[in-house]
Amino acid sequence: MVICASINALDYVAYLNPSSQDKESVLGLYTLKESYENWYRLHNKFPTHLDASVLKEMFDNFYKIEEYAEGLPIPNTFCHGDFAGGNFLLDGTRLLVCDWQYTHIGKGIGAVAYFCDRGIDLGWPIDRDSLIACYSNALQEKTGAMVTIDTLTQYAEASTWLLTFRYWTEYLQDSNAERVAGIYTGMVEKYIALQKYI
Repeated sequence: MVICASINALDYVAYLNPSSQDKESVLGLYTLKESYENWYRLHNKFPTHLDASVLKEMFDNFYKIEEYAEGLPIPNTFCHGDFAGGNFLLDGTRLLVCDWQYTHIGKGIGAVAYFCDRGIDLGWPIDRDSLIACYSNALQEKTGAMVTIDTLTQYAEASTWLLTFRYWTEYLQDSNAERVAGIYTGMVEKYIALQKYI
């Protein structure tokens, strides 16, 4: 979490370039519509595990949840964009971060949520609340930004849902019914919890 906060503390003014690609083309292979169509393909493959009407409702409310998340009082920072365990290298006693192709400006807590979700999916024993608290302290130390743990947690929940709906279908197309159902169920649970904010 200290490494994530250190990345978020980098000066990003030089990164802002009018000719750089927009978020839609940089962060994933699919547009939102294509992601929805991929979820629907998974529904057709596993019709007893996914509800088509719930998928459509989530698609229709995607931008409302994104707007809610972006409106939370968390400063935008430089972000790595793929903050997952596979992108860390151990060089003796130094931990290095690689794979910078998805860098962008955004809310760094999203990287914490992504790291937790990827780790949990891999079976790592992750305590999300402790990692968010650690990140909050490191962010304040590195950038001076004071953001409550509750606000960071709210963004982490919304970010997790947004990323799951938008990008996980890229990785689920060849998965078995149990894995797809597990990811889908978790996504629906988060969506239901987010309803009070939209």
